[in-house]
Amino acid sequence: MSSSSFLHWQYDTQNSRLVTDRLGRLNNGVYRSTADTYDQDHRGKNNPLFRLVGFGLFGLSLSIFAIFKINKNETFPFSIAHCSDGRSQRFNFLAEAVEIASPSVVYIEKSQRVTTIFGEMVGVSSGSGFIVHNGGYVLTNAHVVANSRSVQVKLSTGRVVKGEVTDIDQISDLALIKLELSGNEKLTAVKFGNSSLLRPGEWVVALGSPLNLTNTITAGIVSSVLRPSRELGLEQHKPDMEYVQTDAPITHGNSGGPLVNLDGEVIGVNTMTAGPGISFAIPSDFAQNFVEKAVKTVKKQAKATKYALGVSMLSINPRILRVLLQKISLPRDLTHGVFLANVWANSAAAQAGLRTGDIIVRINGKNVHSSRDVNELVQRGERLEMAVVRKGKWVTVSVIPEPLYTDH
Repeated sequence: MSSSSFLHWQYDTQNSRLVTDRLGRLNNGVYRSTADTYDQDHRGKNNPLFRLVGFGLFGLSLSIFAIFKINKNETFPFSIAHCSDGRSQRFNFLAEAVEIASPSVVYIEKSQRVTTIFGEMVGVSSGSGFIVHNGGYVLTNAHVVANSRSVQVKLSTGRVVKGEVTDIDQISDLALIKLELSGNEKLTAVKFGNSSLLRPGEWVVALGSPLNLTNTITAGIVSSVLRPSRELGLEQHKPDMEYVQTDAPITHGNSGGPLVNLDGEVIGVNTMTAGPGISFAIPSDFAQNFVEKAVKTVKKQAKATKYALGVSMLSINPRILRVLLQKISLPRDLTHGVFLANVWANSAAAQAGLRTGDIIVRINGKNVHSSRDVNELVQRGERLEMAVVRKGKWVTVSVIPEPLYTDH
């Protein structure tokens, strides 16, 4: 038996008294029990029954107090009503970043015909991307779209739209997709962060569709910033590329998705992995530069629906002609034309040499009598040879109308 003392509680129902048998080791090694008796009139604060009753009354009083307070529409200090304002709400910084960026993340799927020994088959591959312009531009990896010119894009809302690959750069592994939207529909675009300001150890979140599992996120930190391609053995294929290294898992299907910081800003484009805990993303500064150039190229190649000179015109009639004769010198035989009330800066008209106050009399050898006549010729999109009256003298101006592109 252990040399330490222990307690054994007994309750004597016949004598209605609590007996404590305390066993202990005596100095001579002999065990004996002693009985300490507590009568009712001596039950003080050390009596267990008294303690039990006391705690019960205290708990009851707290319950009554809580009910009274709640009925008074007051906050009870021990109420659980404020659990929603706990640590999970105050410290879920990753969830806040995901809420900002996730509406712009898309799932990309393409079909490709493959010839095998069993005949021609249709293969399907997929990847991720994200909206970089509210007019429907999506950025992804070049290897996601491969040689396809059209893909199917699933938005975060679940809607599937057709997309056309408008630009691709195999060296940087970036591609731009233009979605076929209806009317003036606008989508939620991401905000680019500054990848040059990244520091090792910063938290990042990778969004995408790994293994076809859409709307999937993984988190990690920035392991290294601007990792050169030569350290990855890619100097021959991508000599000038640098990458953001992260331990956030990036697997098959994550390619092309965004890597975002805690502000929900894109600081990289997920592109490849070298193994567990070692993944790489294209820096956002490089990706943003690619997007800007690609969008400009698409707009230049787009089919123009309208053309313009960049002027405000006023058709000349007898009343206006009388007013003009009072202010400027005009040829005596001038009876028709279009007065330029304003020539916009940097417009096609201004660059060709037209000035405010000029009067267009003839275009391509034909008389013009109204602004409608001028506009009809402008909409052809061809070079216009204009006979113009300027301060009483005849001037010839050659103008190429400026195309007005549809909004992308």
